[in-house]
Formats: sequence, structure tokens, C-alpha cells
Amino acid sequence: MMKSWKSREIAAQQLVKQANNSSAEDIPIPIQAWLSRLYLLYGVPFEYLVPDYRMLPFESIRWSFMDINWLERAMDGALSIGRTGSIKLLSDINQQKSLTKIVHGEAQKLRSQLRQVEVPDQVSDGGVVTVMLIRSSLVGGYPGMEVIGLDASGKKINLLRMDPLAKDVLLVIFEDLPAEVKLIEPSEGIHFGIRNDTGIPGCQGGTADGAYTFVRSLQAGKIGAQIEQSSTAVRSQVFFRNDDATTGVLDIQRSLAELKCWLNKTDDWPHNVDLSAADFAVEMIRSPGLQVFKPASNFPSDEGENQ
Repeated sequence: MMKSWKSREIAAQQLVKQANNSSAEDIPIPIQAWLSRLYLLYGVPFEYLVPDYRMLPFESIRWSFMDINWLERAMDGALSIGRTGSIKLLSDINQQKSLTKIVHGEAQKLRSQLRQVEVPDQVSDGGVVTVMLIRSSLVGGYPGMEVIGLDASGKKINLLRMDPLAKDVLLVIFEDLPAEVKLIEPSEGIHFGIRNDTGIPGCQGGTADGAYTFVRSLQAGKIGAQIEQSSTAVRSQVFFRNDDATTGVLDIQRSLAELKCWLNKTDDWPHNVDLSAADFAVEMIRSPGLQVFKPASNFPSDEGENQ
């Protein structure tokens, strides 16, 4: 029997030395880019994210943390196709942690690259990567909906990915754990509009059911901000011609007089001038809806933060 010219111990030592000398930076850039997409769940079957449809019912929102061990196993599986021997296996094991760090850095740049905007010069080591899944008619109804994550200090958290996976499913991946998340109707959704409610206080006393608008400041530097009394937004009745809301035709004079009455009770408009058409337009603005999510907090109305 022919003997090996090199002992197994020596061969093993050389393999380990060769593997230790390899670096994750040696992996071709296209492969690093592909792995960064995998890191952000591109190409991952939806049933891997939501194994049972009951976990994401209609009109629901779900939160989770990204399992780094799961991601490393996914990358390990993807790289296994290129393993041709023991040395490659040892090399992959040796590079795993450094490769994860590189891929995480590339993942932070990916969204900017796809949107063809300026790519950040610096990337962070990362925190608790957080996933938000929304299943709602809002996804299809407001395709330009904004999602903003804020940390405890109010600083924006980088979005690693934000994609609709279906007409009513939105996937959002944050670089870190947000202390607050805001869902904002598309900015182009700003328009004139009224709301309907019961028990709307009249400026001269009494209450009424029907249409109203929020009273907004006309003072320089605060134009458009909602006016509050006792931490409650001031509402002004809106009237229709012949008191018939079914016509959809506003009674501008009566509505304007009611707004002027409320404004006279505040210091939020220059009293020496009359309300102009532009002022009336400001008062009739209906801002894009805002929904704020915070841990263990009640959800405010669509203008809960005077947006």
C-alpha cells in the first residue's frame, strides 16, 4: 500500500493555516452584494416569514426581531454550493463573523443604491434589526405612505428595506429597535376637507352635530398649526347652503364667520385685517393622516400630533 508522503497531522495543520489566512474581504463583490440582499430577505419565500396566514390577519401589524443566527445559517447555506473540500469549509467557518459584519454594512447601503440616492459614507455596527409587517388596505390605498422610525432621543432610524410584498402587505426593516414609529399618509394627500362628528361646540355657545374643521393659526411663524384650548384642538362648525349637507355646497359666509369668531378668541391671527381667501384655504386644509405607534401607548387620532 502506498503511504502518503505527508502525515495527516501536517496536512490538517496546513489546511487550518491556509483557512486562517483567508479573509471575508476576498469574497467577490457581486457575491457580497447578493448576500446583502439575502440579509434583507430578498428572495426569501413569504411562508418562511409568515408560516400561517392567521399570524398576519387582515388589518393587522406585527413586529419581530431579525434572528442573526438564522441569517448566518441562510448565508451558510447559500455559500455551501461553492464548497469543494475541507479547506473551504474551514475557511467559511473562520470568515463567518467577519462576513456577517461586511454583509450588514452592505445591507445599509443597498436601499440607497436601489433608490439611486447618495449612499452613506459610514455604516454602523448595527443594533437590534427590527422587522415590521403590515397587512392592511392602506398599503394599496396609499402607495406613497411614509414610514419613519425614531429612537428614544427622537433621531431617525435608518430604513434598511421598505417594500410591498402584495397589494395589502408591507415589509419594513429597521436598522435598530425604534422607540416610536410613524405612519404618514403621502404628503401629496394634503387637501381641503371637512370631518363629521357630534357635539361640536359653537363659538357663541351650544353644540351641534355635523361638519367641522380644525381652527389653525394665521400668525406669522405658526401658520397652519392647530390651535388648542386645554390641550384639546379647537373645532369650528362648517355650514352648508340651505343647511343641506347632501348638496355638498359650503355656505362660505357662515363658515367664515364661525372661524373668525374662534380666531378672535385667540392671539393666533392679526386682528387688524379681515380673513382673506388664502386664510380661509389655510383653515380648510386637511393634513395627511398620521398614526403613531409607541410601546404600551394608546393610538392617537389621525391628527394626534397637530400635523
